[in-house]
Amino acid sequence: MSSSKDATNYVLLSTEESQCDSDAVKGAAPLETLHVAVKRDAVGQVYTVGDAIEYIGAGRMQYILLVAVALSALSQGADVTYLSILPSQAGCDFNLTPWHRALLTIVYFSGCTVGAFLFGWVGDRFGRKMGVMAAMSVAAYSSILVLFAYSYVWLVILRFFAGVGLGGFSLRNSWLFEVLPTRFRVRAACVVLFFWTSGTALDAPLFMIGSVDWKNAMAIAFSPLFIALILMIFIPESPRLLLQLGYEEDACEALEKFARWNGTSLPPGELVTEEEKAFLSGAELKPKKESSFGDLFKTKELRMTTILLSFIWFALFFSDFGMYILTSELLQISHLSGTGAGGASTYHCTPLTNSDLVSVMLANVASFPGLMIFFLLMDFMGRRKSIAVNCFLSTGVIGILMVPHLSRAALTALLSALRSVMTAAFKVLLVYTPEVFPTAMRTRANGLCLAVGQAGTIFTPLAAQVLLRESVQAGMSVYLFFTGLAGIAALLLPIETAGRALED
Repeated sequence: MSSSKDATNYVLLSTEESQCDSDAVKGAAPLETLHVAVKRDAVGQVYTVGDAIEYIGAGRMQYILLVAVALSALSQGADVTYLSILPSQAGCDFNLTPWHRALLTIVYFSGCTVGAFLFGWVGDRFGRKMGVMAAMSVAAYSSILVLFAYSYVWLVILRFFAGVGLGGFSLRNSWLFEVLPTRFRVRAACVVLFFWTSGTALDAPLFMIGSVDWKNAMAIAFSPLFIALILMIFIPESPRLLLQLGYEEDACEALEKFARWNGTSLPPGELVTEEEKAFLSGAELKPKKESSFGDLFKTKELRMTTILLSFIWFALFFSDFGMYILTSELLQISHLSGTGAGGASTYHCTPLTNSDLVSVMLANVASFPGLMIFFLLMDFMGRRKSIAVNCFLSTGVIGILMVPHLSRAALTALLSALRSVMTAAFKVLLVYTPEVFPTAMRTRANGLCLAVGQAGTIFTPLAAQVLLRESVQAGMSVYLFFTGLAGIAALLLPIETAGRALED
């Protein structure tokens, strides 16, 4: 095979059995070489990991992993609500000032940033399974240890490690989608979103039980993680990643286990990489493009897209997570003498009442209609207009929330509407970002946007828990400013991706 022309006349070893049952695998050369050459008439007897997963189909193994991922999403959603309730309840126990409460939230989001980078590296270097299980273990145990947090310092430390663990949870989606057939991925995503949204409504009812305090509520909310960890023990590593890392025999064993548990078998032939299959089919192999962050600014169109999207990610992360914190803060302020939802006040310890907790739950449940808005508008209006419309709607609702002396019913309704449109804007953004960039720079673009967005979560407590206590109008105006500018930035994006194929 001295030339590419000669090489196209050969293919890999072809048998009626799977490669995973062949003794040729164990002594095979690295994936970059052709293992065994035979005549081209057997070209149909090779398959990739993607081909194998489609052939095996979805079965018991994938469903077990989906249940584990859904349970982790349930706990993660509950922790998002905890951001709203914890500062209020723990603030009274430890007599915290607004600055102390903001620091508690800032440290948590800082942990999320650290965890995203740490476990992302672990997942790519040592495997999805190890990365996900390590992240979940850190989050679960640090949350259980909150039961013994009898000082503010220990609470801050434990919330940091909870954030570190939760920061690695995004890795579970990679693991799940890498082992699911294409036609099941959307359904699986809907299941995970449903459990996450259900989790956001979980904490409030727990706090309404008289014998459950904020420590017990956290322990209960994170208990599903222990069930998820047990289920994940039985799931093999992602065969896609194993093959990418060069562990071909392990990839074969993982695929065999999926097939065996699902009551089916692997396709006949030999396992190859996508590049090898294309090469053996006679396609001209293009050299892989090495991208850098500088490529995101190479052309005027890319430069404008990168800058505008980075700002939108910052603004929506800042505003979306800020709304969770604002919910309890506004409810507390509404209790203070002579102060409505749009007034100003000095700080007083005011624990959330059952009526407040119902309002928190209703506001978080409003994420469900937000998801419906997301699905309905995303393709009909296009990605850019969907983001812009929901951002402008958020701006309008925030402006109404600045009106003094709102009734409890009006406050709850407005917070629910705000959660709904913010959720819709945020979900469309998550779809648009990977669609708009070419494959060679997609990962770097997502990483940049995520890093900028995480910075927004670190700063939002200063507006939601410190500035808001000085003046509700001043605190809310910051969110009004960012959501309004995010809407304008969305309209200025130069590329619409609705109906457009992904660019290589």
